Formats: sequence, structure tokens, C-alpha cells
Amino acid sequence: MELPPNPPYLVLYIESDYTSSSVDKQSIYAALGVPELWRYTRQTLQVYQLVEGEYEPREQSMTFPFLPVTEIPGFIEQSNLQGQRTAVRLFRQRIRELLQNQ
Repeated sequence: MELPPNPPYLVLYIESDYTSSSVDKQSIYAALGVPELWRYTRQTLQVYQLVEGEYEPREQSMTFPFLPVTEIPGFIEQSNLQGQRTAVRLFRQRIRELLQNQ
């Protein structure tokens, strides 16, 4: 298999709480050289970084080191309750606050 010249920096995938896939997505992403993987399942966001061909869990994103990963599920829930536009607006506002405070 020939690898793409520039793999994506980040892959986010969401899995249903009710089904499980027989496809090992992490192995596919690792083979493609994707350095960071976010997995949202059961109202929890998990961040993984590729280390020597395997994904290891991390507390923060190397792609977005300023972003508190633990806050993201709250924005996803807001999207479900208040709508996507409201959640995106609030998320952008939070990102601006974080960047200003750096």
C-alpha cells in the first residue's frame, strides 16, 4: 500500500453506543500515518497520538495544545440541546478566550 504524501494531522471519529464495527480503524489510520486520533463515544472524547506505529492515549491534543479536551463533549451536548449554530458560536467564543489568554 502506498501512503499518501501528506496524511491528515487529525482524524475524529464517532462511534455509536449501540453497535461495534469489525473494521480496525486505528490500524488503518496508523498505516496512513495520521499522527492524532480523536474518538468520541459515550459522551467522552479520547485523544490518541501515534507513537511507533501504535496509538497511545493522551490528556491533550498535540494539534490543539491550548484546547482543554475535557470541554469538547459539553459543546457536542449543547449542539444536541440548543442546536448546532448555537454550539458552534459558543465553541468559537471559547476558542477566542483561550487564545487571548495564552
